[in-house]
Amino acid sequence: MSRVLFIGAGNMARALAIKIPKTAGELFFCSKGQQSAEGLAGETGGSVLPFPTEWNDPDVVILCLKPQQFSELAVILKPKLKPSTLVISVLAGVSTERLQKELNHENLVRLMPNLGATVSAGLITAYISSTQNPRAQREICESLFKASNQFVWVLEEDMITASTPHTASTPALFFELARLLALDLEKRGFEPLEARSMIIETMYGSSLLMKNSHLPLAELRDSVTSKKGVTAEMLDSLYKDQLSDLLTRALELAVKKSFDLGQNS
Repeated sequence: MSRVLFIGAGNMARALAIKIPKTAGELFFCSKGQQSAEGLAGETGGSVLPFPTEWNDPDVVILCLKPQQFSELAVILKPKLKPSTLVISVLAGVSTERLQKELNHENLVRLMPNLGATVSAGLITAYISSTQNPRAQREICESLFKASNQFVWVLEEDMITASTPHTASTPALFFELARLLALDLEKRGFEPLEARSMIIETMYGSSLLMKNSHLPLAELRDSVTSKKGVTAEMLDSLYKDQLSDLLTRALELAVKKSFDLGQNS
C-alpha cells in the first residue's frame, strides 16, 4: 500500500483526504498546527507525522499549505525527496517550473480542487508537464481522488491558474448569493432556518437540473423566464445594473490575483 503524506491540514487537505478510498494508500498528515493534523488523522484513520523531525519516505507527497509558505518548506523537503516520489501540488499560482526548481524534482503534478470533494461532488483541474510520465502520474491522482471529483486535465499550465476563480473560488460566490437570498426572505417574514432551507433546496434542485440536462445554460435560464413575468423582471433589473460587467471585472481581478500569488509567494 502506498504511503501518502499531506503537508498541511486545512480545509483543502480535508476536502481531498476524507474521500480517499481505504485501498488507495496509507494516509499521513503533518502541519504547523499539530491539532489540525491530529484532527484530520482521526477523521480519516490516518496518522500524524512530525515532519521534518521524522520522515517515512512516502510514495506521494501532497502540498496543501499556503503558497506563501512554499519556499520555506522547499528547503526542508528538497533533500528528502527520491526521484520516484510523486509530488502533488495544490498550491494556488505556484507553477510547475518553480516547483521543479525549488525542490530540484521532476516527478510533479499540479491540481486545483474545490471543496465539493467533501460531498463527493468536487472538480479538479489538473496539469502534468510533458517532461514527465503522464500516464502513471494520472493513474495515481485518479486512484486517490476520482471517487469524489471530476477531473479536467489541461494541456497548458496557465489554464489552471486562469480558471482558479471559476472553480476553486466559485463556491464562495455561490454561498454568498445564497446568504443574500435567504436574508431577503427573512426581511419578508420568514424564519432564518426556514429561509435558509428554501434557498438551499432551490439551489440544489437547480444544480441537479443543470447537471442532468444537455441544454445550453442560456436555454435553461430561458425555460423558467416567461416574457414580462416575475423572473424576467428580476433578470432585466440585474442586466440594467450591469451584472455581467460586474462579474467580468471581479473575475479579471481574481485571475490577476491568482497569477500574482505564484509570482510573489
